[in-house]
Amino acid sequence: MNPCPIMDAGPGLNFFSLNKERLLFQTLGPISIPETVKEEMLRKSKVDARFDAVERVLGKIPNHLLEVLADDETPQLARVVNRIAGKPMVERRRSGKDLGELMVISHAVVKAESGASVTILIDDSEG
Repeated sequence: MNPCPIMDAGPGLNFFSLNKERLLFQTLGPISIPETVKEEMLRKSKVDARFDAVERVLGKIPNHLLEVLADDETPQLARVVNRIAGKPMVERRRSGKDLGELMVISHAVVKAESGASVTILIDDSEG
């Protein structure tokens, strides 16, 4: 069985702030987000009025539709982050720039290297 698509903060902010989460789940089914992405979405919902609804929407999504992936430093995740970022995971996590994108891609690579076919939903060309 293939894992849920892994989503970055940008698409989540856009769908959730417009109360279009049903469209997202109807299209993709259950999704996953790294802890870093959830934290980013919650932070942005508190500082940008465009995203006011995000915290409320995140709070009402059932666990069977939204899985939050732990960003704990496992050997597999740390190896992938180091390979992609060129820095140890603990050092790279100190910089917030494109951290959500890095964690989305890193979780996807870990799953792909274990034999899964992975889909990511990301909207940042630089990240």
